[in-house]
Amino acid sequence: MPVEARHPTYPGGTLECSSDGMTASLTSRRGEKERVVELTSERTILYVSLEEIGGRTQIGSSRRPSKVAHGGAHASLVPAGVSAWEWSEPIALHRRLMIEFDHSSTPSLVRSNLEKSGTIWMTQDPAILQCSARLAQAIEAGTHGKRFLSAIALAMIGRFAELGSALAVGGLSRERLRKAQDFLIGNLSADVKMSELAQHVGLSESSFVRAFKASTGLPPYRWQLKLRIDKAKSLMLDGVVLADVAVAVGFASQSHLTRVFRSMTGATPAEWRRMHRRDSSVVSVGSEETWVS
Repeated sequence: MPVEARHPTYPGGTLECSSDGMTASLTSRRGEKERVVELTSERTILYVSLEEIGGRTQIGSSRRPSKVAHGGAHASLVPAGVSAWEWSEPIALHRRLMIEFDHSSTPSLVRSNLEKSGTIWMTQDPAILQCSARLAQAIEAGTHGKRFLSAIALAMIGRFAELGSALAVGGLSRERLRKAQDFLIGNLSADVKMSELAQHVGLSESSFVRAFKASTGLPPYRWQLKLRIDKAKSLMLDGVVLADVAVAVGFASQSHLTRVFRSMTGATPAEWRRMHRRDSSVVSVGSEETWVS
């Protein structure tokens, strides 16, 4: 079982620097077992996984990791008070950078951009990761100064604000929409948790659901449900019996499929199939239909 800790210490060591209500810490962990760490804080946290060797890490709103693999460097912005958990596999080396923001003493421009950003999980935005790497190098070399930390942090938060504002106005980016839709299609018969899907594309659940609907006109659940019904129609036209159709597209039973199908199409599956026959004939046997050539 993973070890839980609220304020962990890492054997690899931690280097810190601070400026204008911002505290940056660079931590190295080596040769550790699987672990879960709560990061929820009274301060806003900018979390960056800089390097992962021999394992992977995740950060999200649940203490349980997503089933979706997410390799490589990633960055998250977690507003004060938002539930956040860091999870890692057994790992040979993990380097992470965290910047904590005290809203009472940070510059007004930083506070403004933090408010625009909202919660963003595990983005791999190149600009943010490049700034993170530069700050980490400066901290390790001991060449950082207060102005440098302030400038880098401001650039990173500015980029997070751009990402957050784009979500609020225009929905998901093309790449994020494709990732979300591919995931829903690949898990057509499964009950997909919105928190897991949101983490897969690097957003908070509320931001993701809002942006997905802005992009597609439907919430994620309804979009996948429509896909299930379309797949059910195709299977019915291929002559698959309704009980098997229900199982294939993720419904608990034939009656469950019938209820949802009728609510979305205005007809039961049997009625719809009779109206959309291919070059075949249908023989009714009790309440089920059998297709014959």
